[in-house]
Amino acid sequence: MATTKDEAQALLEKIEAVINSPREVLDLQDDSLRRRLREAGRRLSLSMEASGDTVHRISNTPLQLALARVGVETQLFQALVDTNGRVFTNTELAHRTNVEPALMSRYWDTDVLATG
Repeated sequence: MATTKDEAQALLEKIEAVINSPREVLDLQDDSLRRRLREAGRRLSLSMEASGDTVHRISNTPLQLALARVGVETQLFQALVDTNGRVFTNTELAHRTNVEPALMSRYWDTDVLATG
């Protein structure tokens, strides 16, 4: 399938519209369509990966669950919710969660929580 840049841009805009308003698709109450969209999005994401992206995804996947657990056990996520939108430094978050500042800094530097 030959795709022009304009067609790719139009597809991108449609995908972003769904991302920005997922409720519109969910409100259709069509589980088959929702599953097909989810699977197509996953396959699209995988097909667009460069080799470095693939290595990063595979090598960091095991860390996502472990880091999420750390976030729950230290009540980091609750601390972020309780901030009312205020931005905290790693040191401030470390203090709020009783985590060593160096560990808090490494937690955010992993870039794992932003992937997936």
